[in-house]
Amino acid sequence: MLGRSNGNSTGGGSDIPSDLADYIVEAGVDSATGYTYRKWNSGFAEAWTTKRKSTTQAAGRLHYYEAIPSGLFQIIVSANVNAGCDGQADTYVKYVRCDTTTLDVYYQNPASAAGSTYFAYITGWWKT
Repeated sequence: MLGRSNGNSTGGGSDIPSDLADYIVEAGVDSATGYTYRKWNSGFAEAWTTKRKSTTQAAGRLHYYEAIPSGLFQIIVSANVNAGCDGQADTYVKYVRCDTTTLDVYYQNPASAAGSTYFAYITGWWKT
């Protein structure tokens, strides 16, 4: 259940959502970016994707910019990226930056030219 806070708090300190009956108003896959997305009546939006990349730089470094669905977000709340390298346990994301049009990610694998898979999940507001 998603909704914006109305400022009321329960005894546990969490806010009570102002719209207890939130629902999806639009969902699909953006053909230009491959992201799956959902827009909620409250104005909340989310988008996610899983993609495969090859790292060709020394030590398996990968820095890339990627378009996110155009016009989906007016405000970005969070962008999370998890990465994994084939047969390796120590791939790590060094940083993630995101604005309303682009995801910017740098991650590193233990060896060059290794195949990598990453999962990105972005949340924000499509209406304010």
